[in-house]
Amino acid sequence: MSAAAPDLATFVNACIEHAGGLAEPIEPDLIEVLVPDALRGAFGEREMVRLALDLAPAEAHPDAEPVLPGSHLLDGLIEYAGQFGRCTRTWPQCGPVRPRSILGEILRAVTFSARRVQHSEAEAIRSVAAHAQFDFTVSLVSDEREEVLTTVVVDLWSGRPVEAFAALLPGLEVDPDGSSPAPARVRVTLEDAYTRACQALQARMAPRIERLQGLIGRRLQAETGRLELYYRSTLHDLEKRLEKAPPDRAPAFQEKIAAALFEREARLSELTTKYRLRPSARLAAVRTLIYPRLFAPVVLERRGVRREIELCWDPVVGRLLMPVCERCGAEADYLELKWDGAIVCRACTAQDEA
Repeated sequence: MSAAAPDLATFVNACIEHAGGLAEPIEPDLIEVLVPDALRGAFGEREMVRLALDLAPAEAHPDAEPVLPGSHLLDGLIEYAGQFGRCTRTWPQCGPVRPRSILGEILRAVTFSARRVQHSEAEAIRSVAAHAQFDFTVSLVSDEREEVLTTVVVDLWSGRPVEAFAALLPGLEVDPDGSSPAPARVRVTLEDAYTRACQALQARMAPRIERLQGLIGRRLQAETGRLELYYRSTLHDLEKRLEKAPPDRAPAFQEKIAAALFEREARLSELTTKYRLRPSARLAAVRTLIYPRLFAPVVLERRGVRREIELCWDPVVGRLLMPVCERCGAEADYLELKWDGAIVCRACTAQDEA
């Protein structure tokens, strides 16, 4: 098990200190807390408590309370933090971003196909943009309960989820009190970004949910098989006894058979409910990450059709953000200007020619 994510440790310490408590590290991922009055309810009215921020210290110190996804203590801290707003701003530390030409990065990363392609050799425009980080608590409930924390980052300039940026978040150094100007390159509202984040979360979790549903289905099949075997044997025995019973005892066995059939259906219904996967997600926090980037235009022309697109070099990711096909929405390293003005990828072009 890896060490606790920096965001988890930072969040726990920030909540405790904000409420007026004190958190002292004892060893990695293990802290001792002087519990403030505002959090006494979540901590069972205790004044002092040890908290384990990872599975390893939780197993090594049975007296420590685990603060892990799905634990009642983490849920309590999230509920406390939610009283003070869920949207914050921060500024990634990406070093100085000075205007320069990004033509080399564009030529290496993307091939454009058109009658005429115009690249700008001038310095790229330095402009402030932003990402929106959405932290979700995903619950997967069936016969067991599993909760995971997952993050989706949406670029407020392009409107697309940025997996490469999300992967950098655990080690990303930020300045919570930065003074950069407000983002100028914002095309997507926070509300629209949230909708797209939900769609990306659903797509990301779909394979995991499908695998889990398959596992649960196999457990349900095994339990149903055992249940059917038991009631088949029970009903067979009752029917044999009914055949041999005197007429005055027959109604009693008929009632037992009816009761067994009713009980079997009830148990089968209970099993179906027990082993039905119920996935859900709730938004735990939102923050915008504001920093400057470099932007450069590319002009494509073909038989009276002229399109200009803007490409972006991201200093945090350290590369050009790939453009997307306007037809399928996939990132592409090859884009062609079509006769109708659409800019499409190689796969979509091949479909047109087929």
